Amino acid sequence: MPSRTLQHRARSLKRGFSLLEVTIALSISGLLFSSLWQLTAVAGQQREVTIIADQVISISTAAKRYISNEAATLLALPQLTNLNSVARIKITDSDSGDTATSLLGLAYLPEGFVNLTGYNQNYALFVRREDSGTPRCGGCKRPPDWTSDYNRWLNPD
Repeated sequence: MPSRTLQHRARSLKRGFSLLEVTIALSISGLLFSSLWQLTAVAGQQREVTIIADQVISISTAAKRYISNEAATLLALPQLTNLNSVARIKITDSDSGDTATSLLGLAYLPEGFVNLTGYNQNYALFVRREDSGTPRCGGCKRPPDWTSDYNRWLNPD
C-alpha cells in the first residue's frame, strides 16, 4: 500500500508546475514585457520628436523666405518702427499676430500644416528690427559696412 501512495504522489507532482517554476516563469515574462514596453515608449517618443523637428524646420524655412520676400511689408508695420522693436508674424490665418497675412496663407508652409505639437503647444514667430530701416533683401542695396563684414566673415584671411 505505501508504494501505491508514493506512485500516486509522484504522478500528481508530475501533472502540474511547482510554485518555484511558476515564479521563475512569471519573473522572466515580466522582465521581457517591461523591456518591450520600454522599447515601445522610446519609439513613440522618437516619432514625436521627429514630427516636431520636421515642423520646426518647415517653420524656419518659411520664416526665412517670408522675411526676405516681405521685408518692405514688415518694415511698414507700426510695431517695427523703432530699432529693436518686436512684431509677431502669424503662422496660420487663425493665429493672433501683427501681420495681415500668415505664412500658411501666403503658401510658405505646406498645405494642411497644423500649428500644434503633440504636447498641445502652438508655435509663435517673432521678428525683431535690428537695422536702421534699410531693408535687407536680395534686390536691395546693402550698406557698405554690412557687405564688408559679410565678406570678412566668408573669407577670414
